[in-house]
Formats: sequence, C-alpha cells, structure tokens
Amino acid sequence: MVDPMPATDTDYVRLSREADALTRDWIRRAASAPTRPETARADALHSDLDLLTLTERLLDEVVRPEGGFVAGAALSALTPPRPRVAQATQTTRGAQAASAEGSDAAAEPVPALTPGQRAALRIGSLIGPGLPALSVPYARKLTRSLTEGLVIAVPDAELPERLRAISAEGVRVGLLPLGPTVLGEDAAVRMLERVSTLAHRDDVDRVGVRVVDLVANASAWAFDPAVQQLTLRIAALLRAATRTHGTLIELIVADHEELDIALAAVTRLLEDPALRAFPLGIALPVSLPDVLEAVTVLSDHADARVLAGGAPLGIRLSAGDRVPDERVTTTLTGWPVATYPTPQEAEANLFRVLSWVCTPERMRALRVCVSVPNLFDLAFALRLGAERGVSDALEFALPMGVLPRYTGVLQTVLGRLTLLAPIVPDRRFADAGEYLVRTLRDFAGDGFLGAAAHLQSDTVLVDGEAERFAAAVRQLRTERRHLPEPRRFQNRETEWSLEERAITRAPLITDPAPSAEDTSALASLTHAPADDAEPGMTEQVLRLQRVAQPESMFDSVRVFDSTTIAPTVQTAHGVPGFGLAPDTDPSLAANRAWASRIRARAAESDLGAQTSEAARIEAPEEIAVVLADAARAVSETGLRAAADRSALSRRIGFALAANRDRLLEIAVHETGLLLPDADREVSDAIDYAHYYGATVRELDSLRGARFTVPGVLVVATVGASPIADPAAGVIAALAVGAAVILHPDAAARRTAAVLAEVLWEAGVPRDLLRLVGIDDAETERALIVDPAVSRVVLRGDHAAAERYLAWRPELDLRAELPGKNTVIVMPTADVSASVAAIVADAFGGAGQRRESASLVIVVGSLTRSEFFRHQLVDAASSLVSGDPSDPSTTLGPLITPASPALSAALAELPGAESWLLAPTPLDEEGRSWRPGIREGIENGSEFQRAILAGPSLGLMRATTLREALRYANATGGGRSAALHTRDPEDLAEWAARIDAGSLHVNRAMTDLRVQRQPRAAHGAATRGPGAASGGPNHLIALGDWVPDAGTSSSTLHLRGLDSRIRGLIEAAQPALSYDRFDLLRRAALSDAIAWGTAYGTVQDASELGIERNLLRYHAVSVAIRAGEGADLGETLRVIAAALRAKVPFTVSLATGIPAGVRQALGALGVVLAVESDPEWIARITAARPTRVRLVGPERAATRAAIVREMGTAAPTIVDGAVTASGRVELLHYLREQVISITAHRFGRPDTWSEGAI
Repeated sequence: MVDPMPATDTDYVRLSREADALTRDWIRRAASAPTRPETARADALHSDLDLLTLTERLLDEVVRPEGGFVAGAALSALTPPRPRVAQATQTTRGAQAASAEGSDAAAEPVPALTPGQRAALRIGSLIGPGLPALSVPYARKLTRSLTEGLVIAVPDAELPERLRAISAEGVRVGLLPLGPTVLGEDAAVRMLERVSTLAHRDDVDRVGVRVVDLVANASAWAFDPAVQQLTLRIAALLRAATRTHGTLIELIVADHEELDIALAAVTRLLEDPALRAFPLGIALPVSLPDVLEAVTVLSDHADARVLAGGAPLGIRLSAGDRVPDERVTTTLTGWPVATYPTPQEAEANLFRVLSWVCTPERMRALRVCVSVPNLFDLAFALRLGAERGVSDALEFALPMGVLPRYTGVLQTVLGRLTLLAPIVPDRRFADAGEYLVRTLRDFAGDGFLGAAAHLQSDTVLVDGEAERFAAAVRQLRTERRHLPEPRRFQNRETEWSLEERAITRAPLITDPAPSAEDTSALASLTHAPADDAEPGMTEQVLRLQRVAQPESMFDSVRVFDSTTIAPTVQTAHGVPGFGLAPDTDPSLAANRAWASRIRARAAESDLGAQTSEAARIEAPEEIAVVLADAARAVSETGLRAAADRSALSRRIGFALAANRDRLLEIAVHETGLLLPDADREVSDAIDYAHYYGATVRELDSLRGARFTVPGVLVVATVGASPIADPAAGVIAALAVGAAVILHPDAAARRTAAVLAEVLWEAGVPRDLLRLVGIDDAETERALIVDPAVSRVVLRGDHAAAERYLAWRPELDLRAELPGKNTVIVMPTADVSASVAAIVADAFGGAGQRRESASLVIVVGSLTRSEFFRHQLVDAASSLVSGDPSDPSTTLGPLITPASPALSAALAELPGAESWLLAPTPLDEEGRSWRPGIREGIENGSEFQRAILAGPSLGLMRATTLREALRYANATGGGRSAALHTRDPEDLAEWAARIDAGSLHVNRAMTDLRVQRQPRAAHGAATRGPGAASGGPNHLIALGDWVPDAGTSSSTLHLRGLDSRIRGLIEAAQPALSYDRFDLLRRAALSDAIAWGTAYGTVQDASELGIERNLLRYHAVSVAIRAGEGADLGETLRVIAAALRAKVPFTVSLATGIPAGVRQALGALGVVLAVESDPEWIARITAARPTRVRLVGPERAATRAAIVREMGTAAPTIVDGAVTASGRVELLHYLREQVISITAHRFGRPDTWSEGAI
C-alpha cells in the first residue's frame, strides 16, 4: 500500500495541544470528585507499592497453590505493609519527580489494609504452617477483597447484582472470561461453553476470548487446521449470542503468533453470508507494527460485508499486555522483537491507526473502540473523532479497575465507555492470578498506569506524560504516510542463492586474524614471549586471589546470505563471535508457504538415495580400504592449523543454513520427524558448526600443552536425532582435524547422506569425510575393531555401546546415551506450566530423544490434585498422532517400530499400576501410537528403571522431596532431570542431591541449545572421558595432547598458590631437577588460573536475563596410578591437579617416592600405596572409582590390563600424556553439570532462584 494514510489537512499539533488541555481538565475534575469506597480500595493498589507487592505474592504463593500447608508456609513468610501516606507511597518516578519539584502535596492516608486486616495477616503468618485451615482461607479472602475492583469472582447467582453495580455509573460492561491455561481440547471446549453462556446474558455488551483459549495449542506451524477450528468455534459463538440480544463476540489477539491466525479466521467469518448479520469483533494490540496493515485488510472485508447488508466489524485497539512475553520469545528464539521497543512508539502506532481509520467512509463498516489506559491517548482519540466527524462511531473501553479515579469523569465526557471485566468462576479464583499479577506489575511500571495514581498531586508527572504523548504525536506527523514495517521479516526461501563452482581446485580460504576483542578473551591461555610468560601467569593467579574451496562433486553450490543473521551480543563467558541460529518463524506467511512446499516434496522425496546407495559396504574386507584411505587423508590433506579448521566449520554452518529445506525434506520423509522438530535439528547443527568454529582456535593457543590430531574417528548414530546428532559428531571431529567415518542409523541413512552432501559442498574433502552404509554385524565389527580407528563417537543407545566394547574392550569410546530422565513436581509448582513442560518432555519427538522424560514424581499435596491429573490427561490426549506430512500432527511416528520392551510398556500393567491414559497402537508396524500414561508405579519396579524410547510416561508419588530424590536417583539415569517448584529451598536441596548432568528448573528439559545448555550427562548415560557436546570443553576432550614445556622462567617463586600445593612443591624441590621443578611450578600456576577462571566458578555464558544457564563442575573420585618408570615430576603434577580440583583421590605407586614428598602427602591426608599393577587393579575393582588417571610409559599396557580384568564395568580411564596445562589436566578430575532455570514470571525478570544457586 503506497499511501495508507488519508490525505487530510488534520493539524496534529493543534489536536495534541487540545488533548493535553482536555487531559489536565479530567485530572482536575477527578481530584474534586467524591471517592467511592470501591474506588479507594482499587486505588490503593496503584498508590502503595508495598501493598501491591504483598498482593502479588498472595496471589502467586497463597492463592495459586492447591495445598493448604504449602499456602500456609508461604503465608508465614509474608509481612503486611505498614500504614503509609500518599507522599511516601509514590512510584519511583513519582518520588523522583516530586523531589525535583519540591512538591508539598498533602499527606492524606492511603486506604490500604485496615488495622484488623493487618493484625490478622500477622497472626496468619505465625500460625500459617501449623494451622493452615484457619489462616489460609482468610488470606485468600483478603486477596479477593484487595482485587475485587480488578476482576469478578462471584457465584453465578450473584453475578447480575455485581454487573448492575459496575454499570451503575452508566458504563457498559464487557466480560473477559479467564480460566486455567488451555493445554488440551477439553479445556478449550469448557472455555467455549463458558463464553457461550456469558454471551447469552442481556446485561453484557461484549464477550472477548483469546485465540489460544479456543484452540488448544494453536500453532502457526499448523496454520490451516488452527484457522479452520477457530472459525468453526467463533461461528458457533456468534449464532449463540445472536439468539439473544446480539452480544458482540470479540476475538482477542494477544501476541504476534496469534495475529495471522485470528485475521484469517475473522476474514472467513466476514465472507460467510450466513453470518453476515452477526456482530463480530477483534481486539488488536497497537504494540505490534503489523496492526495497521491488519486493519486495512479487515476494513476491506468489513466494507464488503456492510455493502451486502451485514453488520459492521468491531475493532478494539488495545495496548497489549504481552510485550514482556514477546521479549522472552525473542531472547529464546533469536527472532527480532515483534513489538515496538518503547511505549512511545506503540502510542504513535495507535495514533497512526486512528488517523487512517477515522474517516466517515471507513467508519461506515467499522465499530472502532479505543481501549488504551492512557488519558492523553483517550483525549487525542476523542478530539480526532470530533475533527473527522466520526465521534458517534467511536467507542471507548477500559479494563475494569485500572483507572479507578477517572472512570466517572470519562463516562461523562466520552459518553460510550465500556468497562472490560475479567471474570472467573467463584471456585477458581486462582485462575485470575496471571491476569492480576500482570496488571499489578503494570501499576508498578514506568508506563502511564505507573503514574496514574499520582497525577492529581504531582504536576511533574503530568508534564512528563504530556511530553511522551507529544513526542508520539510528533512521530506520527513524520511517519504517518508510511505503512509501518513489520519487525519480523524472516524468509527461508530467500536466505540463499545458487552460484557456479569453479572446476579447478582453489586454495583453502582461511578466516582473517582474530580481532583484538576475540584475542583478549583467550589472553590468559595463549603463548606469550618468553620474557613475559612468567609475570603474566603469576599476576593472573594473584589477581584471582584479589577477585578458498576444495574440489566438490557439485557444479553449483548454495551460498547463504549471512546478512540475515542478527549481530551477536558478547557476554563475559560466552564464546566471542558466536550466536545461535534463529529458528524458523512460522508466524510469517512466507515461511509457512515454504514449509508447505517442503511437506509436499517430502511425500515422494528421493534426496540422498544415490549417495546412500554408493556408500553401502558390502563386505567386511572393504572396511580396511576405507580406513586406509582415511588415515592417508589425515596425513596428506588434513587441516593442521586451527584457523583453517575454524574457517571450514564456519563454512559448514552457512552451508547447513542454505540447505535447511533439503535436510528437512529428507528427515520428514525418511524418519517421520515432524517438520518443527526437524527445523530445530537443523538449527542445532548450524550452531554446532559455528560454535566449534569459534572454540577450535583455543586448541592452538593453550599454555603447557600442544594439540595433536587424533587420527581417524568413527561417528556412529542411533536414535531419533537424524540431523543434529551426526552433524554434531562429524563437525567436532573435523574441528579437531580428524578424518571421519560417518556410520549412521540405517533408519536415517539417506538423511545422513544429504548431510554429507552438504558438508562436501561446503568444502570438506571427501577423503576426510566418508559415509558408510553397514547392514550386518560382521561388517560393523570390522569397522570398530580396526586399529586405524583411534576412537568412536557414539550418539545412540546402550546396546550399541555394549556391543562395541564387547568387540573391542580397550576401545576409546565417547558415548552420549539416553537415560531414565525424571521430573519432580513440587506442591509449589505452577501446575499448568509444569504440565506443558512434562508433555513436551515426554511426548515431543515421540518420546525418543535422549533427554525425553518417562518418569514423573509428584510430591506432597500435589499427589491428591485432580487439577494436575486433569491438565496432564487433557494435554496428552489432545496430541494428534498422525503422518508427519499433516501439519496438524503433533505426535509423529517412531523412527523404527517399537522395541519389545516399549511394546510391553505400552500394553502391560504389572502390579497395582493403572492407566491414567491408555495408549493405542495406530498401525500394524508399531510406529504410530497414541500416548500412554500410567500411575501407581512403586519404588523398585521395572518401569522405574527401564529406558523406553517412545510415548510412554509413568507417575510415582512421594511424600517429601527427599523421598522423591531417592526414587529419581535409583533410576540410574544420569542424563537429564527437571524440577518444578517456586521454593528456593526445594531447588537448593534438589540441585545438591540429584544425580544428573543436565538439570532444568521450571522448563522443558528437551529444549536445549548449544552453549546455553551443553548436553552434559552423568553415570550410565555417558561413556568415556569426553565433555558435554555444545560446551566449552568438548573439543579439548575430543583431541589428543602432548606436553609443551615452553620456556623456563628466571624466577622460581610460588606466590599465589594454594598453601597445600605450595607445600607439596616445596617438599619435592630437592628431588627434582631445575627444569622439572619449574615445570611443576608453572603447571600449578596454570591450574590456579584454570580453576579461578573456569572450573572453580559457576558461569552463565549466555546471560539471557530471563533464563539462567549455569555451567558448574563437580569433583569425581579418581584413582591415580604411577606405573613402572613413571616420572616423579609427572606424578606430582597429577597429584597437584587433584588437590586443586578438590577431588577424593588415591595414589598408587609402582615404586617409592622420596621421604619428604611422602611426608608432605601424608600431612595432606593423601592415601598412598606402593603395589604392583595386579594388586592395584584388584583394589580398584572393589573400590569402583569414577575415573582412573594413569602416569608413566606403560599407560597403554595398564589400560589393557584394567579392561581385561573389569570388562565393561571398568571406570573411565584417562591415559593421555601428562601436560602442564591446567585447562587440559583439571578436566580429567571433574564432571560438568548444567543447570537451566527459568528466571522470568509472565515475561518479567524473576530472581527467586538466585538465593539457592
């Protein structure tokens, strides 16, 4: 639309001055008007921040929890606010303004809590935990009283009287029914019935309902099914409302994702001749720039409807209360913020929409209602309507209770004012909690509502709001003839272009040298000139104490447009230059069309077929040839410089982004992965490439150790992650310079083939990446046992790991395996949010992910909650099982038919177990199922420990958190665990005791992103000495290291070292040469730096604000063995590292050590033993340490002896060379743990967890 604004001679400057004068007049009139008691109570929440905070906590901590003891305990922590006066209770902005102006407003008492209420609260806080039956009902009743001006919560019999009281001042009433979060079809139908009942009332002008309240899990990925269902339900409501007196049914758009769905449904309804006479409305938030374009589209359809004899369309322009939520979405997804960044810009957008719509021609078909709680905006709309001659067609509405002092005045001057009253059933007052908390936070915010209570006594505040209003009008004047650009503009179809590739080989193009900023981030770890090396390390310790492309098979390649990537935000601990790839935004029409084309192609896709067939290995003898070629490639064409490998990784990332659609197409076709899940997998693969491309440079710059290429690596994948798993393994292996043999799951071989094609296209030499298709065990065994394979990276199941180790017991296996992942739900949890996360964890990806949850432990009073059970069953039963080509499918098929164990779990119920939701097979093959939920699981049962890759979930009950932890740790899972609670004490105890690598609090544990949540695992869920993929240590642990002595220093001081380590080094000095002593000393300094900057700290690399992603390290038990010929300096270096890491360890020696060293170690409590290898191995077989650290020239022989004796029960064996790098050596004694905590409440920052961790 070239010129969306009407060509009028409106003088906006004059209108703004008139609106300003009118607003000030309203403020004066309201100040002199008598104050009604209900107005005073509502106004108290605006005026007293302490009371507001108390009310918010009562809502979220006392009213929301079902359990009386939980609410009573929360009540005991609340303190009623002291009586205050008006001057003392202003908002922060108001207090600052009053101070600047020297205001001496009258100190009139603010009506808040009565003395009796305050005393009752104090008594309740004392008896709350012990007598909740007495204290909690009163506290909940008080909360109702405090908020009765904001929400209706009365029995149905009392509703007519309440509505008459609201409309006593002449206002009309609109109802906004509230309810529990709609997670399933049953809740959506209940809301439909509720809206229909309210629409039948003759004392209600309109009834509004959100999109997500009528369509369970409405998603733009399933756009057409969502629009169809929404259209049918709104049509039913229209017919029900019109049978009485014609109540306006209003569809409320709350955020950007709902906008297109709502617009499509409303336009269909407007075009339906059978519904032409029915009153219909839509509420649009002016915080979205897209609203003006939406209004123009709706205006055209409404005009056609009116010309055909139909009713006009109602359009209510609201401020929108989901701006904080949009920012959360943006932070987590990488999409641009859909809303305007400032209230001023949103205000200007309101004026822009009004300027376009307020003409007699357009208002003929529209019923426009301005519903923004800002007096200046209402006055401007009033004056603009009069200026344009459309005053009679312009309406006004306000949420009930948000401007209580001004309601009477506004009704007098506006004439047509509607109060929008949120309403909840009397018995479900807790359902109003979210709305009330959001509203109360607006009262305490920096917007107009935050100032409204003080405008009558504070002219500085009035002037400040007037200036913001004037600035918005000025913005309108400069931009009014331009249609606002949407803030989201992603288009997957145009992110890449096709370019011809030169036939001749070009030299590899490396990245430019790192910037000064990037270099400084690694300064503490890089080599320095000999003269500066010693002072630099010591000073750091003291400071811590003070606190071109190779030839390709393709004639042309896809080139990704990197300008579509948003700039990264550098954090203190994040990798310089790394940013996550944004997910596909399905709220955009271009992306939905792109996704539809992929689904259509996926039905008959032949991608990867030729490459997969060519990769087939027919006989075991062929494996030796493949591996010989790979070994030769490492020495001849391998990339030695980390900068070259970094450049290659980054090119891989761009190539993956350019080929997103091809990868999605084949994954959907071959594996049954749902398109949204496959899209996230591609994003993960891109992130791995860019992350490892950024972190690989560190490998060439560590002090005290030199990186060496590990040779030939096999990357084997088994499971339901057909894109991200192989990509993560291959990209990491290439980043460390290895040649890679990609051995994918047979069920995802063509997907792996397309992935390999993309990597070859990106410039990976074909001889460095070889795809193999193996169908028989004999050939697979030949691959695993061949000595040319230095290690195997397995992302799969336990059976594959056991098989590989049985074939080759001494194999260096780095395995990421599934676990029996548990969720603990405490009585303080937000039930609806918890259930949403549980369903995502248990049934997302059909329950096949390594992080999928299959056991939920419900604690305390929540075990008796019918609401929890109903929400869980409703959400799970509403999942749509079907074909991945159907966009409405939300539970796709298994990648392979159900295993016998899974089939049994979906069919059999041992003991006292029963079905809460019975599963149903939907095909004969055993791939498609409706989900199953069982309850009554007892401690020690088979289901408690069984790892089931499928849509099967079990419920256990526990009396206390400690009991729940005992059940969770008995599973032996070790990979992922989740806790849902609002109690910091619960969090502290759980985080200290749970045995898992990836911890998640109040969030889904399957929603993981590179760097934010590295995939850490403990126990049986991991094998080998590797570090978490997607984390800062993964490449360091994947490669090989040899000592790099560096340059000896001129001084031998031990300043800054831990006293224990300093004493040990001093005791060893007489027994060591100068060089060995200096090397030991510098190793200890390196340990201190690594401990102080990484391993000894808790770090949040992402610093999102709304989510805490903490990486911390736990000590593991270590058995140190210094074999025959072990160097004393190396032995002491390893012991010093164990001391620095504060791990429980023992030391076994083949020969004795000097007496002074032995005495120093004895003083430190170190257990020493001089013994033979067989004696030591027998001892650790009984002791079962977590890891073994071998020292000496016979490390390989000792490793083989341990494996022969202990088999697959052997601990993780670290037999790499001993180096002086703390970054490398300390990692052997620690295991990573990631804790991801949701740190926002309804989009606003929430610091509740910071006291616990």
